Amino acid sequence: MTIHAFKDANDGYYQVDVPDGEDMPEWTEGLTPCAVQPATSNTAQQLASLQQGVQHWLDTTAQANGYDGIASCCSYYNSSVAQYAADAKAATLWRDAVWQACYAQSAALSSQPNPVIPTLATLLLSLPQPATYGWTAHAPGA
Repeated sequence: MTIHAFKDANDGYYQVDVPDGEDMPEWTEGLTPCAVQPATSNTAQQLASLQQGVQHWLDTTAQANGYDGIASCCSYYNSSVAQYAADAKAATLWRDAVWQACYAQSAALSSQPNPVIPTLATLLLSLPQPATYGWTAHAPGA
C-alpha cells in the first residue's frame, strides 16, 4: 500500500491509499501532488477534509460527461434536451444519496470518543456509486 497526497486549486487536501500494483484513481487527475500531512487528532477537521474529497469526486464524475461540475449537471433537470435532463436526474439522485450517506457516517463518527476515520478511498467505496443511480459515463453531450 502506498500513500499519496494531493491538493486541489482551493488547497483542499486529499490522502489516497493505493494498493500495490493498482493505478491511481481517476478522480485524482488534475490534483497537485504534495507531502503527506501528519495525522491530526481533530475529528471535525478530518471529516471536513473527507467531505471536500467527496465533493471533488462528485464534480470530477460530472466533468467526465462534459459538465463543469455536479451542480452544473443538476441544473439541467428540466432541460428540453433529453440527454441533459436524464444526466441531471441521475446525477441529482446520486448526489443526494451520496451526501445522505456521507452525513450519516460523519454523524456516527463524530459521536464516538476516538473514532477511526476512514481514508478518502475507503469512504468513496462505501458511498453510493453513480451507476446505481443510472449515471453512466458517455461522450459529452451524447
